[in-house]
Order: sequence, then structure tokens, then C-alpha cells
Amino acid sequence: MTGIYIFNHLPQTYYTVTYNGTEIYLQERGGARGPVVLFFNGGYGSASAAKKMLFEQAGHFSSITTASFKYRQSGFGGDELIDAVNAVEYFQNRGRAVYLIGKSHGGYLALMTATRTNCSGVVSLAGPTSLMEMEEFSLQNLYLPLSFSPLIKMTANECGGLPSEVPGCYQDRSPAYLVEKITAPVILVHSRSDAIVPFSQSELMADALNRSGKVYQFYEVMASHLTIEYRDETWGHVCEFFESLNLPCQI
Repeated sequence: MTGIYIFNHLPQTYYTVTYNGTEIYLQERGGARGPVVLFFNGGYGSASAAKKMLFEQAGHFSSITTASFKYRQSGFGGDELIDAVNAVEYFQNRGRAVYLIGKSHGGYLALMTATRTNCSGVVSLAGPTSLMEMEEFSLQNLYLPLSFSPLIKMTANECGGLPSEVPGCYQDRSPAYLVEKITAPVILVHSRSDAIVPFSQSELMADALNRSGKVYQFYEVMASHLTIEYRDETWGHVCEFFESLNLPCQI
């Protein structure tokens, strides 16, 4: 199904497909067998948030198919992860390589998806990686504008308790504890001044990737949590990562 999205006062055409109940939005470029860059929005899952990230960031990949998807609201690593895996499998079942980019909650979800699929690369911009530590941080900082505390509470309901009570459930939903399952190269980008997701979350992930001998890059940038995906410094690192994988990317 074809749709129109108004971005910067200009109409943008996109296509919607549904796969196993998951809505996927895409702008097709480079041929039906070419690679796909799949965006994971932060905050909560919604059609508007998914399309917003797609059209804000698709310009970095002017010759590659870009896509996003609507994920269900759930605890971290709950039904949302099923939707993410569906989105990847839709393209992979058509013989296409899929690269993941997520910011904040979307960065977490991209990393988790990399533990469940054979994606070709994954980018996390300020994404949580250990729910054990994130739970403590979020409950101590109830001002968090992206509502991580409610997400943690939904996770507690799904796990049947807090991390101290059922640590295994939280570890099974934390990419820092699942790095052995990641086969794709990873790039982590974060800022020490991030007041929403602490920089230590990416440090934990980098340490785990390093201990497991995985291919990864880790960069610190100057940005706030809400601006990191708009900074040229961020995209300089991300584009170098993609160019190392022989995919064109523009800052």
C-alpha cells in the first residue's frame, strides 16, 4: 500500500507492508534485492514515531532502501522484539541484507534484534544494554522524559518481579548479557553528558563485546540524549562504519 508523509512541508512517498502482523514502512531504492537499512525509533512504538525517524534519517542513505516498523508497546524485550524480528525477516526472506540503526530505546531494540537474527550490521545510538543497571538508574530518576520507568515497570510485570527477584529474566532481555549471540559488526555511539541513558550502558556493552572477541566500534560524542542522532559528529562515525561495510552513507 502506498502512503504520503509530509516531511519538511514536502510530500514523501512510502510503502506499507504487513508481515506476521507487523507494519513495515519503506522507501525502495537500489533494486528489490539490494540492502536495507532498518530504523528503530526511540520512546514508544507507534506508526507516527516510526515514520518520523524514517524520513528524518533516510537522507543519509540516498541510494539504499530504508525502512522502519511499528512495534507494540511492551516491556523491554517483550512483544516489541517479536515485531522487530518480523521486520528483519520480511527482508531477509527476500534475499536482502539488513542493517539496523536505533536510537535510545530503539538502540536497545536493535541490539536485541541482532541477538535473534543474522543481520549484517547494527548501530546503537545511546541505547540501554543492561536492564539490571538501567532499572536502578530509572527508578532513581523519575524525571526521565522518555518514560523509561514505565517501561521498566511493564518489564517487571512480564518478568514477574524486579531484577533482584528474577535476575535471569532481565539478563535474557539485556544485550550486554547476550553478546555471544551477535554475529554482526556493532557500532556504539554515546555521550557522557547523557542524562537519560547513562554512558555506562554503552561501556558495559563495549566491555562485553570485547571480552567475547566481537567486531565492534565505540565512540564518545558531544551531545545530549535528545540531539545525538542529529549531530554531524555522530553521523561521521556511523557513515565510516557503513562505508567500511561497502555501503554508501552521507553525513
